[in-house]
Formats: sequence, C-alpha cells, structure tokens
Amino acid sequence: QVTILELPTLTLTYDKDICIDATASIQANSNLSGMNYTWTLNSANLISGNTSTSGPLSLSWNSIGNKIVQVQCDNQGCLSPLQTATIAVHELPTANIISLENKDTYCETDEIHLATDNIINANFQWQPVENFIRYDYNKATLVLYDSALISVMVTNGWGCKANDTMT
Repeated sequence: QVTILELPTLTLTYDKDICIDATASIQANSNLSGMNYTWTLNSANLISGNTSTSGPLSLSWNSIGNKIVQVQCDNQGCLSPLQTATIAVHELPTANIISLENKDTYCETDEIHLATDNIINANFQWQPVENFIRYDYNKATLVLYDSALISVMVTNGWGCKANDTMT
C-alpha cells in the first residue's frame, strides 16, 4: 500500500520595517497542522518564541539593513517550499539640540534660537510647547522667564524615535 502525504505550504506574516532598538514579529502559517518547522534566522537575536514551531517569533538585530529570515515545514519528510521574509532594520534618528547663538547664558525674555539635525520626512515635537513662540521642523524659537527643561522628540518616517534635552 502506498501512502501519499500532502505537501505543506506556508505563508508568512511579519513586520516588514522596524527600528534598530525594536523587535520584529514573524509567524508562519501552514495549510496543515502538527508540522515541524525549521527557521534560519541569519544573525537575528531570538527574543522569544520556539524555532521548532510556527511562531510567532520575536527577533531583533544589532545592525541596520535588510535582514533575511527563512522557514520551512516538514510533513513526515514532505517539505514545504522555503519561505523568505525580508525585514528592513532602520537606524534611529538623531536629536541633538544646539543653540544657534552658541551661548550658555541668556537674559530673561531673550529669544533663544534652537535647532536639531534636519532629518527628511521626520516629525519634531518641541516641549514644553508653552515656551515656544515658533517652531518649524528642526528649528525653534523660545523665550524663557526662568530656567526650564527643553526637549525635542524626533520621529523618522519609519516611526524610529530619538530625543534630547537642554536646560
């Protein structure tokens, strides 16, 4: 008697873009249950999950760039086609506040002109808002009547964040 085993197939669900300080989630989905899985993580750090299952796995990387993760499942010797996921790991933006006047001391009610690195497609959130008389992307003007903690949060197009403070 000949036994014919069904060939397993896989699809992948995963985060396509992450920041270098974040984790990516990846899950394999098979047309069959009870499969054994073989994952190739290619330099990923396994944060959580079991590589003999379909996942989900939580992965992170120590460098930026496109990262490859592969998986295959086995139905008693019948192997699924190899599935490949490409996950882009993006660098964090920079957020270095500088005084455009290049001073450390100001008089009460002086206008203070600040800037941070100009990053294309980024969002700049200056705080506390009530101290600023105007702000435009990476540049801001404020007036202080007392010492204050000034901060900027920079979020790039992939949602990666960095912040800096100044007193």
